[in-house]
Amino acid sequence: KDPITKEVFRSGLGSKALVDRHPRMKSGAPLHLAEARIEDGKVYYRTKKLAEHAAAARAIDCYIFRELKENASMIGVDTEKLKLCHEEPYESESERDAQQVDYKALMAKRDGYVKKKHSAVGRPRHRKRKRFATVD
Repeated sequence: KDPITKEVFRSGLGSKALVDRHPRMKSGAPLHLAEARIEDGKVYYRTKKLAEHAAAARAIDCYIFRELKENASMIGVDTEKLKLCHEEPYESESERDAQQVDYKALMAKRDGYVKKKHSAVGRPRHRKRKRFATVD
């Protein structure tokens, strides 16, 4: 939730960030490798922390998208390299609610990357938990 505007951002389906990690940065599996599932048009992750990170990634995508539309000096910036989620960014909550996201296609694209990346060692292992979390 944006603390100033109070806009709520839902968890996005994480994509591979095209930036290098800092060598001293310690964290779990990258968001694009975290186990996710889709229910009722919402993205769920194994933990609340991952769901919150995915919502933050979605918010960042939307803020960059809005900034690009308002700032003429940013014309020509490759937005695909900046995106943190597979879903398209939006300008407002009403536009978000009207979006039709083909999660089946996005999951196939995402899973194809994970299989390609981890074909030798298999998919990253996760602790077995029955619950998934989302930010809504």
